Formats: sequence, C-alpha cells, structure tokens
Amino acid sequence: MRRQRKVKRRGVDAIQAELATIADDVTSLGNTLGEVASDEARATIRSIRERLDAMANDASDATRAGVDAIEDRIQTNPFASLAVAVGVGIVLASVMRR
Repeated sequence: MRRQRKVKRRGVDAIQAELATIADDVTSLGNTLGEVASDEARATIRSIRERLDAMANDASDATRAGVDAIEDRIQTNPFASLAVAVGVGIVLASVMRR
C-alpha cells in the first residue's frame, strides 16, 4: 500500500513539475510575443509618422505655392485685386448681417 502511495506521489510530483515547466514556457512565449508585437507596433507608428510628415510637407509646399501665386497676381494687377477684395468684403458683410 505504501509503495502505491509513493508511486502515485511520484506521478503527481512529475505532473506538477511538468505543469510548472509548461507555465514557464507559456510565460516565456508571452514575453517573446509581447516584444515582437511591440517591435511591430513601433514600426507601424514610425511608418505612420513618416507618412504624416510627408503629407504635412506636401500641404506646406502647396500652401506656399498658393500664397506665392496670389502674391504674383496681386503684384501684376493691384487694382483688380483691390476690387475683388472689396467685393468679397461686401458679400461677407451682407451674409453676416442675416
């Protein structure tokens, strides 16, 4: 009877040891996956940042080009530009009164 208890106890100890090993392996796997996911997340964030920077630069260039075009037009036709500005001001004033 004692021998059966010892054999059972050894079997239980072996199972517990194996479960502890599996738990350690799962923890290690989770840590590894977390590091890989973090690296992928960082790479994705870096890519998004680069695209946003490129879009901001494009928008800035387009804005600068638009301003330059307007300045050129104003310098070329100052009286027509003044007339357009007065007209836009009158339209906005009438819209705001309503």
